[in-house]
Amino acid sequence: FILTARIVVFKDDHLVLTRPDLGVKLGGGLYRDRRGGKWADPYADEVRLYNALIAESAALSGVDEVQFDYIRFPTEGAARAATYPHRKEGVTKVDIICQFLAEVKERVAKYNTSLAVDIFGVTAWQSKTDIESLGQDLKRMAKYLDVLSPMLYPSHFHYGYDGFDNPGAYPYYFINTGVRQARVILSGEATVLVPWIQGF
Repeated sequence: FILTARIVVFKDDHLVLTRPDLGVKLGGGLYRDRRGGKWADPYADEVRLYNALIAESAALSGVDEVQFDYIRFPTEGAARAATYPHRKEGVTKVDIICQFLAEVKERVAKYNTSLAVDIFGVTAWQSKTDIESLGQDLKRMAKYLDVLSPMLYPSHFHYGYDGFDNPGAYPYYFINTGVRQARVILSGEATVLVPWIQGF
């Protein structure tokens, strides 16, 4: 068997409540997603270092794999109006996610620990809007990863996506198409594709 340590990265109530200066902002306070969750600013060097050290600690403890979840920017609710206090001029969301992965890869390499990432299934469709808002680009992330897991949940695709009124009623289409497209995007990369499928 493989022992995996799952780490929720940028959606982090505990960190943001302890250090509000490291949080994503909205108006005069902290941004909250639809469930009230608070997010740390991925542009903040301290936020990335904090998560990189957690990953290194997990690797040091002997886990076979570190799996990152919520390794993205928030997109729910009023996310478009959210601000990132630590944003760097000319550095995109995709750039900063890849920078974090590069930092982690360097730290855990000596432990022979596999690096895995959960990623939104919609990224397999390569919509520029989705890539830029999430900060998730399969091809650019792949070179830092051993495993990439697109979350291909048909019910999470919006009404009318790819011409389907109710994507949740067409699981085969969305899972099959997502895997096929992701394999094309990742051709030439050593990254293993392990899709999450909907079971809820």
